[in-house]
Amino acid sequence: MGHARALLSLDCPKQLAAASKIAKEGLTVRPTEGLVKDSKAEPKAPKVCVIDNVLCDCRKI
Repeated sequence: MGHARALLSLDCPKQLAAASKIAKEGLTVRPTEGLVKDSKAEPKAPKVCVIDNVLCDCRKI
């Protein structure tokens, strides 16, 4: 049941890919949760702001 609960947080194409990997590799629940967490992680784009008509990375200000 834990495998399915972890997969529910993904969209359908990612669920199918993750389920295939889980079955192929025989993952237990904890590694499955890690796989789902990694699948959901998306690289964060830097926050950009405009100061005096110049684009700046807001993290550096």
